[in-house]
Amino acid sequence: MNRRRRAAGGVTVWVFNTEGRPVPRARLTLVDRGGQLLGQGEARADGSCNLSVPEADPYVLLVGATGHLPGVTNIEVAARLLPTETVLLLREVATVRGKVTEDTLYMPVPEALALFMDESGLVTGSAVTSGDGCFEIAGLRPGGYTLMVIHHEYEHWLRRVIVGGNEPLLADATLTRRLLSCRGVVRDARGRPATETVVSLTDGSGLELRVRTDQSGKFDFPTVPQGLYVLGAADRSDLMRVLVDKDLSDMDVTLPDV
Repeated sequence: MNRRRRAAGGVTVWVFNTEGRPVPRARLTLVDRGGQLLGQGEARADGSCNLSVPEADPYVLLVGATGHLPGVTNIEVAARLLPTETVLLLREVATVRGKVTEDTLYMPVPEALALFMDESGLVTGSAVTSGDGCFEIAGLRPGGYTLMVIHHEYEHWLRRVIVGGNEPLLADATLTRRLLSCRGVVRDARGRPATETVVSLTDGSGLELRVRTDQSGKFDFPTVPQGLYVLGAADRSDLMRVLVDKDLSDMDVTLPDV
């Protein structure tokens, strides 16, 4: 490696990543043990930077660069201020980008929470998806993580990912709507069970679920995607609106007198 010598009274710092490549434009700050600012600089294309040292004394060198974890090292300067140099290795951090969609029409899911959990169970990064379902999490240390995507209308989504390298990791998620149950009883205008009556649930997307009541007038929709529906019975399509955001087990439907 061809390194430049610095003038007496200074220190040459070489900044590399963990793979031995220079980190150009890394910002270097030199302070004394009391925190007083002594000098600043920026690494050149070969990773080197010359900083002046005012006198013989121990110093603290701070280094930061985009896409890397901050670095810090102590510098001891000889009493005669002989030419001194030091090498600092910066560890890269990674960026993860992704898009969250639902598994029916593959439409984007906004306001979903994406979480990165390390092997110890610590959440190290999070982001909320935008209107187009996209998210970005930056500053993750290289390693293995569990990516979890949470939205109240969908089943939780998990995936094991390995983070590392210079290029952003792409991690898309496809969510499945939560399936809930909707049960109740249909009675006629006199309060008697309405047997063998067709009961339907329809939403604005064209989804329609249909079942028949049993001999007790009971109906059961065991797998209903979360959402807002119109409930119909006995060929009437406008009996009531139903918000299915939890399991419903005690719906009481009374048919109008005809």
